Amino acid sequence: VTYEAGLTLADVAELDEGYSWKESGSTTLHAGENQRFTLVYTPENPDKYDTVEISVTVNVEKGSWNLRTTEEVSGWSFTYYYEAAAVDFSALGLFEYVDGADVSYQLSKNGAVVTETIVPVGVYGLTASIAGTDDYNSAEKTIEFRVELTAMQAFISAVDDLDENAANVSEREKLTIANARRKIRLWKVGALPFPLSMLPLWSST
Repeated sequence: VTYEAGLTLADVAELDEGYSWKESGSTTLHAGENQRFTLVYTPENPDKYDTVEISVTVNVEKGSWNLRTTEEVSGWSFTYYYEAAAVDFSALGLFEYVDGADVSYQLSKNGAVVTETIVPVGVYGLTASIAGTDDYNSAEKTIEFRVELTAMQAFISAVDDLDENAANVSEREKLTIANARRKIRLWKVGALPFPLSMLPLWSST
């Protein structure tokens, strides 16, 4: 039998009429080999037949944490939009597991552990791990964790990178850049609704 929370002797086998556990069927079991219990047979007519006790060995294998990804993860990949704040992986709801499990998360890139709490834009591996216990085997799952800019963040970043004073920038482009920066300032203070349709504000020519 394999361990799961709440496992009892009664779960080990369905007993025939007349049989019972001496230790009570509600006895809680834990993972382990060669656990000894006593099975009692009580005959229908105890005046003619003796009650029999049988020693039984019960082996309980370690259980599984059932660590798996949720529907938030698509094709073993999840996209997280960049924030200038520490990422709380547990709050993202990317993994499911047995209640009470102590889950740790580790971010890596190209085989190296990422220690930054504010994660830069890029593609990473996110590993969720649960240590083994007396009753459960350890478990581990890794998904692709992509950190990207939102459309608005990407637009603001692109505008910030433009140099309206460069020699190859036309007067029209200078006005477009200045207009974009003015609208970004208004948007940041909530004075302007900023639809995504405003993103292509300049020409590449």
